[in-house]
Amino acid sequence: MFDVEPTKVMEFSLLFSGQETADVRDFEGERRLLRDGRDVYECGRLRAVTERPTSDGRGVIVEADVMDKMNEKVRAHVTVRVAGASTRTAVRRAGRRPAADDDAEHDVAGMETITGMACTCTRRGAPRCVHACAVCFRLFYRHRYTVRDVYANRPVVPHEASRIVERYMADRLGTWFPHGTDDTAVAMARGLEIITGFDQWDRWIGNRHTVTLLGNCIPAVEELIDMDTQVWPKRDEPDLTAVLPHGWFTMLEAAYEQLGDRADLAKVYAVYIAQGRLPQDARYVDRLRWLLGDTTELDVMLGQLTGGFRPANDERMRPVAGLAYEHLLREFRLSDEAVSYCESLRKYDRRCVRRLADTIAIGHADRVEDLKAVKIDWTTCFDEVDIDFAGEEFRADLEDNMPAFFANGYVDPIIEDCEALLRAAAAGSRARCRLVVSRWLSTEERATIARDLLRRDEGRRDSDDKRSIILQRAISMVEPHADPLARTFLVDDDVVVFTPPLDEATLQTENPHDFMEALLLVDDIDGLPLVHDEASGGEQDLAIVEHAVKARIEKAKTEARFDDIVSAVTDDQDRDGTQSEAMKGLRECLDVQLQALFGTRFSLDSTACDDLFDPPVTLGQRNKWLRPTAGQLGVWTAAYVLNVKRHEHGDLVESVHLPHYLAAKGLKTAMIGMLDHMLGTSAMLGIPRAQVDTDEWQALRLLLIDLHPEAVDAHGSVAMLRPDRDFTVPYLTQILRHMHPGLSLIDAGDECAIQGAMEELRMRLSMVERHVDGDPDYLAEYARKEADDIALALALAALANPEGVPPLIDDADVARAAAEQAKRTYMTFWNARDENDATPADDDDEIAGHEGDITDAGNMMLMLLEQTYTRLMDVAEPGYKDW
Repeated sequence: MFDVEPTKVMEFSLLFSGQETADVRDFEGERRLLRDGRDVYECGRLRAVTERPTSDGRGVIVEADVMDKMNEKVRAHVTVRVAGASTRTAVRRAGRRPAADDDAEHDVAGMETITGMACTCTRRGAPRCVHACAVCFRLFYRHRYTVRDVYANRPVVPHEASRIVERYMADRLGTWFPHGTDDTAVAMARGLEIITGFDQWDRWIGNRHTVTLLGNCIPAVEELIDMDTQVWPKRDEPDLTAVLPHGWFTMLEAAYEQLGDRADLAKVYAVYIAQGRLPQDARYVDRLRWLLGDTTELDVMLGQLTGGFRPANDERMRPVAGLAYEHLLREFRLSDEAVSYCESLRKYDRRCVRRLADTIAIGHADRVEDLKAVKIDWTTCFDEVDIDFAGEEFRADLEDNMPAFFANGYVDPIIEDCEALLRAAAAGSRARCRLVVSRWLSTEERATIARDLLRRDEGRRDSDDKRSIILQRAISMVEPHADPLARTFLVDDDVVVFTPPLDEATLQTENPHDFMEALLLVDDIDGLPLVHDEASGGEQDLAIVEHAVKARIEKAKTEARFDDIVSAVTDDQDRDGTQSEAMKGLRECLDVQLQALFGTRFSLDSTACDDLFDPPVTLGQRNKWLRPTAGQLGVWTAAYVLNVKRHEHGDLVESVHLPHYLAAKGLKTAMIGMLDHMLGTSAMLGIPRAQVDTDEWQALRLLLIDLHPEAVDAHGSVAMLRPDRDFTVPYLTQILRHMHPGLSLIDAGDECAIQGAMEELRMRLSMVERHVDGDPDYLAEYARKEADDIALALALAALANPEGVPPLIDDADVARAAAEQAKRTYMTFWNARDENDATPADDDDEIAGHEGDITDAGNMMLMLLEQTYTRLMDVAEPGYKDW
């Protein structure tokens, strides 16, 4: 204990003044210290406050632990010696009733004086720290609330709120606040009771008031604490210069202060404790105790408050932690009530048990670990409807809030993995859950993303909700593989797993349990200071982190762009007029080819691909290239051909690098197939080779010789066209069966069926060739129709199994006949596609609004038919595919 200049409690600010920096008094630093000290006290961060008499019986020793924000760890221990406090006062303030043989002095605070201070954060000399300042503030407010009128021998009700309301009414309304206990003050109090519904006080305590249910219980404060007070503290000045910290309730509080109505003022304090959203509302626990004193009134009030309490709700109607109510439970050591509180809240705030562990252990030491444990219901059974609905709702929510997962028709594998986990969890099979996690979610990053995506919906459900049970099961299976100190942020078009930047020494010393505790150990993120707000559960800090993550993404996007490589296909900065003309001619040829192959909707101007050669930085930038339609991929391929041409007479090195950029997007294989299709269609239609074909072949050769590995997604897949083969082949087959009622399909996986069809086709072709003029025409027509149907069925089999069927065909005539049917079908669908583009469906038609989907499906069928034709012709004429 270090002696200090004896200072009255009401003038304790003098103990924290006079600090000098370079011979200049730091007034701003003093004000900041006083504000921070008051904030520590009012936010309930003083714990285990005890008072014991000094050895000479002329004062008390006040001791208190100062806790860190939100992590329930002791940061400092403060001791303050106060002279002038009676033994009876010390005993009562220590938390027990005075005995009959204790000092019989009146319980009057008198002129208490601070004579000594010590803090574990300061080893040399009297402390001038925020911890000691917080304890002095507690002594300051205690004196204010326990002083008694010398003449009337009754407590003096402080006018804490009255000055705030007086200033508000003068500034905003130009009126005055009635003083005293006259009829005007009474009438104002009664009017405010009607406005706030305070006559139904128990409904406010239980969060059952209509205004509460509408989400407007107590208006938020405009300024949490004053930032302009020049002198601290003054007894005749309000604690806060904020504008009505609790809205209408602040005015009602002021009215009761003017009337000296201690009973109703205590009820207002109880509402602040039960439903207040400000971290400073914890101060009302002490004020309630000091206002009512050691009386049965306090016991009755505590019984009503804890008996009718129900947590406040957030905007999603989820219970939120009541930090002031938790402070009440700690201060009055209400173990039973702490257990009930944690049981109602632990599903939504897993740290509540940790914050109240000491209080719970007072009467229920065996319940602490039980409350910390998360109980998972694995017994409830669900039907297929519940299982399907859980997955559909999970996907629908993410489609609305994170479109990058579904960019350009692509569904990110993490969505499919979470859905598989949800289905396994709904089935109640922990073995299947472990299989899904071990196969797809075993890495820490993917497990963290999956955990946080599933948690997005967990808090929106009631504990007995079917989907909530399924989510809890899924989260419990993936959580052991996730990083407890990381959190997933969905920012713009990216998904970022962010971990607070802490060094190994800090992690070992502080041992944070989760992301929010780790974030409390960080002062700033990329130069943005964190506020460590307790009122919103860290929402302000989360917003700051999200802003920092967004800034990092924008910086990465900027750095990833390549000069002279990233350019629109309209770039005309060529080295001479000849090159410019060549580029213009190639562009026109490519546009004609695109519209012929994929319809009038596609051209180099209609489909954006300016960032085709930018390295992908975000999830959205990666995903949007992985499921293109045939028309989109055609445009991207044309843009690639143009860029190769641009660099042909310029920097050849950069031209060689172009395939590398495509490989980084997973587009190399798909683009090789598209160039092959563009060249193959020209050959199939008998179009003479032109310069555009040479340019496409050169671009194809660069892709084929590129050695850079192609990027794949989490499931090992590269870019694939949509709709995929699994949809297109049955769709095409169904249409052809409708067009050819007698068509008999061939099993593409049955070699005997393939051989039999070839023999049958060979025989029909022979019958057509042997037809002479004297034979009836209908025989030749019948044989030709039979041959066409068999050839078409054989072509469909080759289309369905391109790697297995063509090698089985060993007859050039059979292969040519099947190829001809593929070409004929191609032309039929080509004309139908063009008609669909030219004449959109009517609004009342069942396909209205889906013309683009029909075009995309038609283009995919055309690609498959061309590929089938080329494979069959390569059998009929070895060397046909000469590109």
